[in-house]
Amino acid sequence: MTGAAVAPGHRPLLAAILADVAAAQVIVLQPAYVQGLVDHAGMSDAKAGYALSAEMLAFAVATISMAAIASRVRWRPLVQSALLVLLLCHLASAWMVHTSMFVAIRVAAGLAAGIVVPLAFASIGLTSKPERGYGLVITSVLLYGAILLTVTPALFRAGGVAALLVAMASTCVVALAASFAFHEPSRHATAQPRKPHRTSATERAALSAMFFYFMAQGSFWAYASLIGKSKGLSDGVVSDALALSQFAGIAGALLPAVLADRAGRTAPLAAGILCGVLPLAALAGPVTAVTFTVAIAIYQFGWNLSHPFLLGMFARFDRTGQVVVYGTAMQKLGLAAGPAAAAVVVAYASYGIVVAMSMALCALSLILVMPAIRAQSNSGL
Repeated sequence: MTGAAVAPGHRPLLAAILADVAAAQVIVLQPAYVQGLVDHAGMSDAKAGYALSAEMLAFAVATISMAAIASRVRWRPLVQSALLVLLLCHLASAWMVHTSMFVAIRVAAGLAAGIVVPLAFASIGLTSKPERGYGLVITSVLLYGAILLTVTPALFRAGGVAALLVAMASTCVVALAASFAFHEPSRHATAQPRKPHRTSATERAALSAMFFYFMAQGSFWAYASLIGKSKGLSDGVVSDALALSQFAGIAGALLPAVLADRAGRTAPLAAGILCGVLPLAALAGPVTAVTFTVAIAIYQFGWNLSHPFLLGMFARFDRTGQVVVYGTAMQKLGLAAGPAAAAVVVAYASYGIVVAMSMALCALSLILVMPAIRAQSNSGL
């Protein structure tokens, strides 16, 4: 895909997409990853959640640091170095999965991934139709996730959670091969560094919405597999539901990629966020395989419909890509806080409270983001 079959003008986009897939894969694989830590690494439910949260917190810390230095560094060599570190961390953690070093290595993996993702998103945000580019990258991540979630039971049977980590490492190899075409804006940078973007009250509310929305996703999605099993569903049913939900997510991400601005942005964003509230209510009582599968599918559809519109909104606040990096940082902070909050709830309460918390956080994010998206629509951005 990185050769003659790809038009030269599309190679930077392809490089950004592959880099993001390699760095963000742990997010879409969270349910299988947490289940693997519980079933094949001997961790308790709460300890697995804390381990994931530590990795996501490192991811967020690195992303926040990129908000401060992205305009002062060369993107391509930094992305290449981070992908190489990520590759080595996957292999090392696969070797050390049953040792006390495992979480420390996963924290290092989170730091490396947190460097790659904001630069990939910022690169895509510089295009003329950012929602389309974000739709394509999210579609790619989900398609990869669907494939890997489908084969995860076989991977676990073959080599436990270590086999999953080796599969994740192989994706880094592909991303590294394509990384030589990664967009390098520093070539065109002026001698003076850009002044930091001063955020308005509306932008700060939107950034808060990004945090709470992804805290909601992190709290529910990390435990989705175990929630299904707690309802009496078999491993196979849960695995199939999660894999099928990736295709619903692909459909959600493809809408902004195909329609761009033709359908507006306010209504699709609101509908997508509400998909994180309404379907989860079906999990409150007895759950059948069909109920769980449909609820997870709608949830994934809405999550991935909302994501490109949220990123596109931040890209329009500031066309240098700086606010996209801020938004990505808030996203990763939310993904770090979500599993930790859910782990506390699981330790002292029930999975039902985790579901309710996720629904409430989604509703709060919708309230906070609407002023920003309406202001951009009214001003023609």
